[in-house]
Amino acid sequence: MCQKKEFWIYAALTRENIVEKSVWGLISKVREILSPHKGWSICCLLAGDKVNDAAESLAPFVDRVYALSDSSLKEENHMRYSIAMVPLIKREKPEVILFGVSVFNSILAAALGMHLKTGVIAHSIDININSEGNIVGAIPAFGGSFIGDIMCPDARPQIIGVRAVGVFPEELPHRGEIVYASCETAKASDDYSFICETLSARSNGKSIENADFIICGGHGVGSLENWELLEEVAGMLGAEIASTRPPVDEGWVKGEERMIGISGKYVAPKVYIGVGVSGTSHHLCGMRDSKVVININSDDNALSMHNSDYIVKCDARDILLALRSVIVE
Repeated sequence: MCQKKEFWIYAALTRENIVEKSVWGLISKVREILSPHKGWSICCLLAGDKVNDAAESLAPFVDRVYALSDSSLKEENHMRYSIAMVPLIKREKPEVILFGVSVFNSILAAALGMHLKTGVIAHSIDININSEGNIVGAIPAFGGSFIGDIMCPDARPQIIGVRAVGVFPEELPHRGEIVYASCETAKASDDYSFICETLSARSNGKSIENADFIICGGHGVGSLENWELLEEVAGMLGAEIASTRPPVDEGWVKGEERMIGISGKYVAPKVYIGVGVSGTSHHLCGMRDSKVVININSDDNALSMHNSDYIVKCDARDILLALRSVIVE
């Protein structure tokens, strides 16, 4: 099968049909890795209900936008999405399909890999392209202490998931073409699954992946009482709250939606403040693209303190009480 030298990026949308922030970071990353290689086109793949505005917003930044728009794609359903995408992918034959890392994207990428009989490289922390045109994914192993290179040398398209950084791309000199594709087969997935009810996760703020200011608490916060104080101070400062794994295990945080790390979310805020964060490699991989990193910890030997722009050696509760007092005054 002769593949086009097209590098597709799956453009995930918010519930308001706005392109997710992570997509812009993926566009910038793909431009970077393809800059030494000639003849490639960068394209976006959209799927959903009423995607016209999203397609128009992407067109100035990529060579082509493939848009699948149908009411059956209103709710995220990996069966419907994959079945709708497969005929388009088989017809256009892209060399690569890139996904940002999220729960839904990972399931969708795996479903496409199954339908297209190709490999899927999941949860890369970085990607590159070698001289043979193979995409190489850097995958953390052994608790993040080792980085392995994974690629799919034979089967096509190459499907890969990678965490995105928050760099917004510049517009291209030309405006990309928008191709609206038929997706009649999307309804065929009703033979396999159907949505009986859609539940929205409760949240006191926006997703941490799109946040510019994050305060992240670790095990060093010390107690549920202190965690509630941390949340109060974060709210006063206008920051999104996040956590490492231990606060989730302790029950201070309900669920993993705001957990940063290899098994959680990847973030790239303008400002990251860690409070009582030890700084394991699992966590550092998830926040390493933060612009300014501040860590507060009573242990100056903690790894987090050696991966910071600014550090404060202090007990977590003491600094939180002081911050609250200053803000109130």
